[in-house]
Amino acid sequence: MIFIKKLLKASLKIGKKGVNVLLYGPPGTGKTELTKVICNKISTPLFSVGEEIEESRDASRIGALLRSQYILKDTKACLLLDEAEDVFSGFHRRVSHSKVFFNRILEKNPLPVLWTTNDMNTMDPAYLRRFTYALELKDFSEKTYIKMVKNISKKHKFEIKHREATKLVQKHKIVPSIINNAISTTKLIGGNLDDLEKNLQSINRVMGFAENKAKKKQNLKKYNLDLINSDLDLKLLSEKLIKKGKTNFSFCLFGVPGTGKSEYAKYLGNALKMKTIHKKASELKGMYVGQTEKNIATAFKEAEEKKAILIFDEADSFLQDRKYAQRSWEISAVNEMLTWMESHQYPFFCTTNLKDNLDSASMRRFTFKVKFDYLNLNQVKTAFKDFFNIKVTGNISELKMITTGDFAVVQKKAEFLDTLKDEKYIIQMLKEEMKNKNEKIKKEIGFAI
Repeated sequence: MIFIKKLLKASLKIGKKGVNVLLYGPPGTGKTELTKVICNKISTPLFSVGEEIEESRDASRIGALLRSQYILKDTKACLLLDEAEDVFSGFHRRVSHSKVFFNRILEKNPLPVLWTTNDMNTMDPAYLRRFTYALELKDFSEKTYIKMVKNISKKHKFEIKHREATKLVQKHKIVPSIINNAISTTKLIGGNLDDLEKNLQSINRVMGFAENKAKKKQNLKKYNLDLINSDLDLKLLSEKLIKKGKTNFSFCLFGVPGTGKSEYAKYLGNALKMKTIHKKASELKGMYVGQTEKNIATAFKEAEEKKAILIFDEADSFLQDRKYAQRSWEISAVNEMLTWMESHQYPFFCTTNLKDNLDSASMRRFTFKVKFDYLNLNQVKTAFKDFFNIKVTGNISELKMITTGDFAVVQKKAEFLDTLKDEKYIIQMLKEEMKNKNEKIKKEIGFAI
């Protein structure tokens, strides 16, 4: 922030053109408020551009920016283009001369412009190169969120104790604007903490933030290592890793789907009292050249800053054998992964159902390579006890291609059908899951009729 203040102050003093500052990060991290604070600190007016409904489209907002620059060109002011992702994506969809036009805007604007965005994926690298400075605002720590809740409640004279604020943060997704509105509304109606919770739940549900973190942690504690059929004793290994307290290790967990590969990584993270960052292939792959590499680097950096366990699912999507690469970016994405794997100092997990598709160089970089297989018959018996609290007596000899994922599916079915204690019916449903799996495998290898 100090650098941005100095930059804006110096550029306004000499009238330097083409000063653009980008603030990026997830929603609710205070990007817009920070721009106001910065300009207030240097006693400079900040004018927000193109917020009116009729100017919400990308071309109209750029038009508003150009008009504002012309009108205010002889003043010492800064401009704010908030939530600029619609502008960047709009120009990316247009023809090439619009891209050139937009580049000239960035290069020659007479007043400093502060841009904020939640989504860096919409930004062409050609635009990024023309920014004077970029500042990433990251998601807050739990401690910071608790402090935020207490400060906002104090502002509205609504009493929330530290323990209550902690529970709110652990249970709900906290965004500054949402918590501010929720507390303000609860205060308005003379409500209590229960009313505040209902308010938060209603908005978070609409926003898609209804996940209960506390419940998720509780489920991880129930993870049963006895239900892992692996070629390495993970129970013993887990005990040793927890005892030693070292963090510079990595795992490649491979094998059939539904065997609990990702859940083991989360279990170990919980046992080590470390946060977990879980990324799927779809979250890492970018639509622009270089974006996938950037997303990979960002994930590793986030894990380092939070001292967290990093889990990459479907690793074969971005660690594929370079011998079979058809595009240059497929090779550069693998190279980026290998570079980070070499130097990363915190636990790192890759899971895949297609180990043979992985680049051979990646396999050398994993500390542990563990195969997850179908449950053996003794484990099937344990799973009956674990999922249904049943000591199985029926014939289970045919259940040779069953996973804990299959048990979870059948358990859900049985809950709906009220057959949680019907051993015979549960065995039949498990056989159906196995049959569906066999049919899929036959189709994949070409034996379907």
